[in-house]
Amino acid sequence: MFYSTPWTSDPRFQPYIYPINVIYPGNQPIPFQDTACISKAEEELNQLFRLLWEQHVAWTRMLIISIAASLPDESLVTERLLRNPPDMAEVFKRFYGNEIAARFSSLTESERSPLPL
Repeated sequence: MFYSTPWTSDPRFQPYIYPINVIYPGNQPIPFQDTACISKAEEELNQLFRLLWEQHVAWTRMLIISIAASLPDESLVTERLLRNPPDMAEVFKRFYGNEIAARFSSLTESERSPLPL
């Protein structure tokens, strides 16, 4: 048996780790950058979309529960859920301009149309 204790790994499967300059001779490490990797606008866009997608997931979940349980708040939850794509379009308008926001709105318009029963 290869295991002396239950938490030691099999010596046949030990990883081989070599420094990068051994594998690729002449390779130099990348120097550390003093500047930020992303701008403040990119960070703000990331945080806004994170918030909007969290809300979209939460309101979608609430709508599914309202429909499944036949709750009286179904129309209110549906109305709130359908406000998410226009909110996202506003964020696109702020960061990318009216043309991109209009394209996004046209893409999400089909989501907001009622489905035939």
